[in-house]
Amino acid sequence: MLDAGANKDCKPGFLVEFALMGDALARSVYKIENPKIGLLNIGEESTKGNELTLETYKLLSNSELNFIGNVEGTELLFNKANVVVCDGFTGNMVLKTGEGAANFIVALIKQQAIKIWPDGNFSDEFKTIMSNAKKILDFSEHGGAPLIGINGVCIITHGRARAKAIKNAIKMAMKFVESGFVKEIASKFKVD
Repeated sequence: MLDAGANKDCKPGFLVEFALMGDALARSVYKIENPKIGLLNIGEESTKGNELTLETYKLLSNSELNFIGNVEGTELLFNKANVVVCDGFTGNMVLKTGEGAANFIVALIKQQAIKIWPDGNFSDEFKTIMSNAKKILDFSEHGGAPLIGINGVCIITHGRARAKAIKNAIKMAMKFVESGFVKEIASKFKVD
């Protein structure tokens, strides 16, 4: 998802640039041959949204990108698109809401588990499921997110990042450097 908080006020052209950078990221780092680009919006129809999304929809529709149309918030985590673009204000709200929702769901599951195993002696299967889910949801497992659009590689970590997250952010940065991502973006924007 681009942007997740760097640019709170955007113009339609900015979102097209985010889509171009996201396309380069998906191709060079994640090896996706023809990334599907979506526009975060309040509905799938091309006529939905505010001035920013309506104009961005038109621009993306006329681009050479593999634009699949609008993507609703409920579809973000189900791989409808490989890259989803939005303004940074919206993206940051989505990011923080998702983090809060994940924490809430984990707490809710724990509450329900205590009803089944009041002594806290959870089954091995339940422990495995929870351990796997927590690993997927734990930001420190991923390290951080790239700040895209600069002439270099920069990984932004969570404000609560500790040693494990920093270690994984360094690994992520190495992957980005090795992928040639910065050159890929520069080629899209004719930057030296």
